[in-house]
Parts: sequence; C-alpha cells; structure tokens
Amino acid sequence: MNTITPDQYAFFTQIADLAFVNPFSKKREQADWRILNQNPKAMSLIERRKLLVAKIDLHFHELTRNNPFDIRHYQGKTQDTLRLAWLVKSFYSYQELFTEHIKAQQQAGDKALELDFAIAILDHFEQAGFSRQEATHFIALLFQLQRAFSFIDEAVSGTSEAIIELRKRLWNNIFTFNP
Repeated sequence: MNTITPDQYAFFTQIADLAFVNPFSKKREQADWRILNQNPKAMSLIERRKLLVAKIDLHFHELTRNNPFDIRHYQGKTQDTLRLAWLVKSFYSYQELFTEHIKAQQQAGDKALELDFAIAILDHFEQAGFSRQEATHFIALLFQLQRAFSFIDEAVSGTSEAIIELRKRLWNNIFTFNP
C-alpha cells in the first residue's frame, strides 16, 4: 500500500471537500482561492477552474511520481479522500465535454444521444483502479451534477445577491443539503 505525506493529505482533503460545497456559494469561491493560494481577484469561473485543474493534476502527478494513479494502492481514510479528490479532478477534466453533450441533447429533443466520450471517460476511471460498475456509477453522477449546474446557471440569470441566493438554494434543493 502507498502512503502519502501530511501535506499531500491536507491538499487532497481540501480538494475532496469541494465535492460537498455548493458551487454557487461564496464559500465555494473562497475555497477555490484558498486552494490556489491567491487573493480573490477578477477572474472568470472558467479561468479559476483551469488553474484548479492544473494544480490538482500537478499534485496527482507528484503523488504518483509519473506512474498512473491507482485508487487500489491506498486504503482507509486516505483512499476515501483520494477517491473524492479524483472525482473532483475527473469532473473538471470532463466538464466541458459534458456541457457540449448536454447542449447537443437539448438540440436533439427526444432523441437520446450517445455520450461521445464514454469510452475515454470509462478508461480514465478504470485505469485509475475503479471497477466498471464504480466507473459507470460515478460517470452518471458527474453527468447529473453538470446537467443540474448547467440548467441552474443558464436558467437563472443575473448577478444580484438575491439571484446568487436563488441559485444556491436551487442547488441545495436538488442535491439535499443539511446545514
């Protein structure tokens, strides 16, 4: 079994914690800036997410020392934390492709479309040591997360505090939030 340093554990815990923070909340934005070790500044969400992905990728690269990441090489709380961090990394890595698929599905109407990148994302999970059953479960979860995010983000426009609060509450209602 592989072990990780306390600093690595602390970093991946911060990433894993993102899985439970409402993406429309101020708390989420603050968490992003804390992970990036930067003061909040004028930067689009897309730019901020690109920086996060780069930092997460770098830490996974350092963790595995150029070997492929394999969740089976870890156990206990470390494995649980790395699993969640891997899901966050995977979500961001495939977020644009999920968004493109969602838009294509909207254009197609009632006709169901195949997920063009299904084999690639399945391979992504299986190469990281996830079973086919786990991989398909997590892919479905990531798709639904992006679908909900896209619809809330597009359907509720505006930047006022009331609109931000509405988006946050919609997300909490969909994904059951217990404060």
